[in-house]
Amino acid sequence: MIDSSESDAPVEINAGDPKTTINRQIVDYYLWALQRLYERGEDRFLKLVWNQVGLIHDVDDTRKDNYGVYYTKKKQLTLKSLE
Repeated sequence: MIDSSESDAPVEINAGDPKTTINRQIVDYYLWALQRLYERGEDRFLKLVWNQVGLIHDVDDTRKDNYGVYYTKKKQLTLKSLE
């Protein structure tokens, strides 16, 4: 994870109503699907959108490597992959 004190990149935050901003609704759904997987052990929602996922980097899963695990279209993030 990058420490924000190490970056000079500008950060811009825009508040808005998700009902009027479809992009925020989409991002919210993807994050919610990930939350369901990790907190409730339910991967059916993530499976519905997995063909649209490019890459997920699970930095907290250090069971095999200290940098975490990368999930892609070929190596999907599922309940089974977390066992």
